[in-house]
Amino acid sequence: MAIKKRLFKIFEESSFCLRNRYLAKNHILSKPQGLRFDINYKIQSDSIIRIPGGISLTAGSVFETEVFLKGNIIMYKNGALHTYLDEINPLFPRFRPSPNDILNQSVLEKLEDENIHITEDMVTWEFDHIKYKLTFNPLRLEGFYKDELIIAANSKSLMNFEKYRPKGDENNINEVDVNFPIKIIDATQLIEEGEGGYKNIGNIWSEEYLDYIDEKPRGPSSVALDFEFFNASHVYGIPEHADSLALNDTKEGSPYRLFNCDNFSYKLGDTAAIYGAVPFMVSRSPALKSAGVFWLNSSETWIDIETLPQSKHSHWISEAGALEFFLFVGNSPLSVIETYTLLTGPAQLPPLSVLGYHQCRWNYNTREDLLEVSNGFLTNSIPLDVVWLDIEHTDKKKYFTWDDEKFPDPTSMQEILAKQGRNLVTIVDPHIKRDPDYFVHQDSENHNYYVANNEGNSFEGVCWPGISSWLDFTRPEVREYWSSNFDYSKYQNSTNNLYIWNDMNEPSVFNSPEGTMPRGNLHGNYEHREVHNTYGMYMQQASYQGLLKRSQKKERPFVLTRSFFAGTQKYGAIWTGDNAAEWSYLEYSVPMHLAIAIGGISFCGSDVGGFFGDPTPELLVRWYQLGAYYPFFRGHAHIESERREPWLFGEEALRKIRAAIRERYALLPYWYGLFYIYRTCGTPVIRPMFLEYPEIEECASLDRQYLVGSSLLVAGITKELQEHVDVFLPQGRWFDYHTLLEINAGQQSFQVQEDWIPVLIKGGSIIPRKNTPRMSSKEMLADPYSFLIAIDSNDSAQGFLYADDTISHNYMSGEYILADIQLNDFKLSYNLTNTMELENNIDEIMIIGLSRIPNEMILDIKGQKKPIDFGVRNNMIVINISDITISQNWTIEFK
Repeated sequence: MAIKKRLFKIFEESSFCLRNRYLAKNHILSKPQGLRFDINYKIQSDSIIRIPGGISLTAGSVFETEVFLKGNIIMYKNGALHTYLDEINPLFPRFRPSPNDILNQSVLEKLEDENIHITEDMVTWEFDHIKYKLTFNPLRLEGFYKDELIIAANSKSLMNFEKYRPKGDENNINEVDVNFPIKIIDATQLIEEGEGGYKNIGNIWSEEYLDYIDEKPRGPSSVALDFEFFNASHVYGIPEHADSLALNDTKEGSPYRLFNCDNFSYKLGDTAAIYGAVPFMVSRSPALKSAGVFWLNSSETWIDIETLPQSKHSHWISEAGALEFFLFVGNSPLSVIETYTLLTGPAQLPPLSVLGYHQCRWNYNTREDLLEVSNGFLTNSIPLDVVWLDIEHTDKKKYFTWDDEKFPDPTSMQEILAKQGRNLVTIVDPHIKRDPDYFVHQDSENHNYYVANNEGNSFEGVCWPGISSWLDFTRPEVREYWSSNFDYSKYQNSTNNLYIWNDMNEPSVFNSPEGTMPRGNLHGNYEHREVHNTYGMYMQQASYQGLLKRSQKKERPFVLTRSFFAGTQKYGAIWTGDNAAEWSYLEYSVPMHLAIAIGGISFCGSDVGGFFGDPTPELLVRWYQLGAYYPFFRGHAHIESERREPWLFGEEALRKIRAAIRERYALLPYWYGLFYIYRTCGTPVIRPMFLEYPEIEECASLDRQYLVGSSLLVAGITKELQEHVDVFLPQGRWFDYHTLLEINAGQQSFQVQEDWIPVLIKGGSIIPRKNTPRMSSKEMLADPYSFLIAIDSNDSAQGFLYADDTISHNYMSGEYILADIQLNDFKLSYNLTNTMELENNIDEIMIIGLSRIPNEMILDIKGQKKPIDFGVRNNMIVINISDITISQNWTIEFK
């Protein structure tokens, strides 16, 4: 792959990052020789007012009398502490993402007054085992779990809040970054005085990088704060980066950057920003206790991480916005992540069909081409649920339209796909072709729906259609308009079988700095720099609402987005963008997915086979084998790549790819249940090892193997001609998913098999499956269920089954099956905790690892007992039954 010219800024070109890093490096707590180095803040004790859940307050500099910040700090019964500080009477309003858009209001029950204690110099909140303490002077906020200090905000006094100021006011500029040794040059630049003269550390009114100048007419407005995680061995999160799962020290290098951008064929092992931004970080400690930070800011953000003797220290620096964040403490990293995910969720429960396999390409060029591909999966007996159309299906890149020559009669095409059990996905991007005859452009121009340039006119840039403008999705009325375009009357020839793909929504602008929207563009009263990282999320939200309204809220939407922010899980899936057909991208897909799942977004995947380039048959097969264990499972390719439908690589490759996809479909009941738990509890669908085993040091940095739920361990084959795969298995019993043989715990080296990758079942697990090969998930709906039971060292196992109608929202009103399945004391019990009428039978139960073979098995349904047949094969017990449905309670006693 050709080396790409650098398109994106580095931290040395970010003046607000340099200023705050400089302050962190040179900050001291005293005031020597009259020079003011401090950036300490204090809360005015006489400003404290008790409000529900906490306090309102004002704050300012320790060494100044001016008070210029106001806000509140509130604790909720879910254990989260919310802090919000803004300027008093600012020159310009600061953007704050609407809490209703980001936060799940149903979990925000405020703490009672009796749990909040206020004195003249501090406030404490205490609930259950969680405690937070705010000290006033200097300002410091600490989080405790069972009286152990876990996290502190402003622990090194790096809080900084750059006030808006008139340009040219040198007195105000002197206070800009509150007081470090500077010299003012023409009232524009901050210059450090040192040995060798003066050094530029950041122009505050404009910024140069690459060939661009970013004018900042409103001046500096950055906010910064540090968070220290005590007794933490590792910190994780802040996706999206193509880096290791455990975050690395950045003291001597580049900070991690959060800035949504079209960073195609992104560099691996790097802290650079790519398509999404979730400003959430969580810690892991040997003592199991954990803390998290959710930095609720949508502007460009840089994050430094440093390992200290007893802690991990992080420094968060954002270009604009208010100072707003949540703290979390808990008894494990998993509990913290669950609290955060429900706070920004809950996640969507997707239609079952979109958990199947998706086939995509830029582009399937005609109706005949698309249907031929769909028929090819039938001919070759490969399951498929969704086929996709990229930008070439439209009329001259005008979204919500069809190319009449390439795709005549799209309605009948979708009807044919529906009869095959398939859905169709079409792409709908945010750039709107400036064509006076295009209804979306007409509406947007007439109603002033576009993002404005810095002069207040509709911004014009270049993307796929040529000269384009972009809707301002940050405005509710624009989102409402966008949603209306998914109505059948506007998106003509669309059907309820059609889902949506939002691409290029960072937003991507071909002729603009860093390939995205100029930061000085206007969203009403706010500059684009303030709202940037939420743009794609707001677009996905509007598309989701459009599909919801289209069905009169009867059916669950599916919307894929490339750009994302905290809370995106409410609206659909994401993927890791334009990767490449190289082994290294296959390998890095795992830590990328795990970091995204930690950030609350479990419905994630990577383009199977790689987007750019042409995979070898070996690479493609290995990618399908691992992709079958991605939450979002889609093959996709660039327009210039060779066609890569599975049957084009020879019989051996076809056989292996078919087996991998069928493996995914057999496990759809397990995946679907995990997504239900994800929605209701916030538990990630895929999990790094440390989430299930936080006490095991070897698991803390493992990021090339992972867990699907808690029961399946997956390790990909990510090297060409690889002969062995090293896997670490924690103590307990483990079984090979493919051979069902028991595998010893500890560090294991697996001989590479051509037909599969290592997948292990954890002893003590019960996994629901459907074993009959079908061509789509819709064809499987009436099929019987089976259970694969792997026994632990106590002859026990547990699991659950979730089932519903797979498509409607009726599960929200109680129409679903949820069964608790337990094997204890040689009795297998199936107990419904919620039920609806579904007639699926249970046809097979396979038990591996039981310490003894029973002589007899007795089935009990409603007190009616009868013996049932079973067989033994290689120490595996197989129970074949046909008269039990998933809507009944039953037990099987082993005699």
